[in-house]
Amino acid sequence: RNELALEIAEALELPEALSHGLNTKALILQGHGRRHEAGLLFRYALEVALANDLSEAALRAYNNLAGHAEVHSRLREALELFRSMSELARRVGDRESTITADTSTARALVGLGEWDEAMAVLDEHRAEDGTSGTRVRLATVAFWPHLVRGEVDEARRSYEDFAAFADPSDLQDAAVVGYLDVFLSLAEGRPADAVAAAQRVLATPFGIGQWTGVAGVEVGLEAATSVGDMALVDDLLSRIEALPPGHISPQLRVLGARFGAHRAAARRDAATADAGFRAAAALLRELELAFDLALVELEHAEWLTAEGRSDEAVELLDEARPTFERLRAAPYLDRLERTARRTSEEVVVE
Repeated sequence: RNELALEIAEALELPEALSHGLNTKALILQGHGRRHEAGLLFRYALEVALANDLSEAALRAYNNLAGHAEVHSRLREALELFRSMSELARRVGDRESTITADTSTARALVGLGEWDEAMAVLDEHRAEDGTSGTRVRLATVAFWPHLVRGEVDEARRSYEDFAAFADPSDLQDAAVVGYLDVFLSLAEGRPADAVAAAQRVLATPFGIGQWTGVAGVEVGLEAATSVGDMALVDDLLSRIEALPPGHISPQLRVLGARFGAHRAAARRDAATADAGFRAAAALLRELELAFDLALVELEHAEWLTAEGRSDEAVELLDEARPTFERLRAAPYLDRLERTARRTSEEVVVE
């Protein structure tokens, strides 16, 4: 049907139908891992819409092009596109698109480690009348800073806000509920529940080219590692390893390197573990994912300390500490300081 719509749009010179048709085709291609074609079509769909002053089509194209950049970890690009979307939405008076753009802007800022700025963006909409759409968007973005800062009760409220208003028949909503449930369960000391929630996300029928496919692998690895389920870790890492190189997004590369390091550590393969942690950190540094980088540096330092290599761990702890302090990530600062005390004790003994 979409191909027919495109044929008609081309034949009759219908720019709005053309923009929407290109946009939809890009979504289909993205789901099949054809990211380069998808990116070109998203961009041209936006170009057609803007050239013909088609605000609805332009807002959709902005959102999907920014989402395409986001799922491939190009967060600076996504941030600028979401801001442009917000500007257009405000200019034409589209309140729903304004909220979508602003909360997406906040989500990109969270990824880049600019949490205070992200929460300030969300605060602009907290005075809304509590409509389901607004509450859902605010909840999903606010969840992560609350959780990482040790504000577990606030994180649970964010989770419950989303779960209460999400559409259970919508596959993406169901995947988000499961995704948040994994991290909340881990924070509340319920690893078995985290594994169960991860399995629900993994069962969502989306391709690895969609964010839900990547999210399923991420939470599956987090949950499986927390309970020492190496069979599930092996299965999920094999899914990444089986992909053609062009279908492995930067986020999947990070997950493969990071959890490959944990698997190697469990197998007492020190060389592979060390290389995996270093590879994950290098990718995260390039992608400007501040919290994720600090977390990998902390995990690397914890492993090095357990291996009796405290002198190597000290530098990693010193690099991670300012990020955790700036983000007020109290539980991770506590972990870091415990490791730092162990390293200092071992260095004194030596």
